[in-house]
Amino acid sequence: MASKSKRPSFDAVMAFMSEDTLESVAASETGLIALDLILPDPDQPRRLLPEHLHAELAWGRLRPRQLLQTWQQQPDWPHNPKAHQLRRLADSIAQHGLINPITVRPPTGQDKLPGDIQYVIITGERRFWAHLLLAIEGRPIQDGLTQRPADMIQATIAPQGVSIRAHQFIENFMREDVNAVEKAWGLWALRYELSGVNHGSPSVDENALVPWARVEEALGMSKRHRIYLGGVLELADEAINLIREANLRERTIRPIVQRLREWPDLQVDAIAQLMAWQQEDGEPGGAITQAVERLVDDLLTRQMKAAAISFSITAPRKNSHLSRLKQQVEKTRQYLGRFSERQLPQLKDVPPEEKQVVRNDLESLRQQVDELIQAIH
Repeated sequence: MASKSKRPSFDAVMAFMSEDTLESVAASETGLIALDLILPDPDQPRRLLPEHLHAELAWGRLRPRQLLQTWQQQPDWPHNPKAHQLRRLADSIAQHGLINPITVRPPTGQDKLPGDIQYVIITGERRFWAHLLLAIEGRPIQDGLTQRPADMIQATIAPQGVSIRAHQFIENFMREDVNAVEKAWGLWALRYELSGVNHGSPSVDENALVPWARVEEALGMSKRHRIYLGGVLELADEAINLIREANLRERTIRPIVQRLREWPDLQVDAIAQLMAWQQEDGEPGGAITQAVERLVDDLLTRQMKAAAISFSITAPRKNSHLSRLKQQVEKTRQYLGRFSERQLPQLKDVPPEEKQVVRNDLESLRQQVDELIQAIH
């Protein structure tokens, strides 16, 4: 079963922190820092490196310069979309310089870093890697009317322990390149910020954080929508990693999040199929949600058939009623899941007396469900 209530560390959501709105950061020292004195934060969500190389960074086995050179030597480098984006950014920096400095912080006692590392990136990891690509290739950077080597990068140093304001979540929410996991971690970033948690804070208990209602109010977001976004982190770890790898959007994977929570293997199967569709047809079109709905239906049907066959072989005959009940319960869950997503918003226009009739029926159904639960406890 998928683990529940996953909560990323504060460091893991630092990519959603603001680069230019906090006065203390804006007023901090900005200057040129040697690239080899800086390390990307291994826990930040927007990872540029392939997962196997990111693991080398996280374990401290390879330094950034070695990692990028290793990546360049791999066969997929010329065709990798992330490598292509990095090349375009590097070309822009070479021509126009670094318009926005990266933001770094001094290491804390909790950081396990090589002794010569003096700064950890808060924001601007892609700019850092693009700068490093220029340095490896020996390409200079146009700095006004002059050129300079690319082995130094313009950076703003945030004081240790400062609370870096959460990035304007709505801006990221509207961006097309922000995947479902990043959005879920962005919600946590804002919750940390509203709770006064910063790099100098110790590990924080759940009860010390502001309620989710504060986050919803700050964003003008409904509880229902916030639950949709946050539910991504309740998937299996392998499914979460695949979502990040494929850069899948929350709306695309919503049927998977809602209906496959109890089946980690089916989550992975569904996301793998989505990735295959991306490779065949490029970015999913407007009908992708319906296609995912059908995919989830097919996977659940196969799961139920396999379970029914297994049950018929292993279970005593007297339990056949329980098997039929299980199938009916699953069908009802599927129907309610589809209804909640598609028709629920339209119920606000239904007359109150009609709502009351259905409410009474649902209350009666709830009592029956409670009795069934007690009977099979």
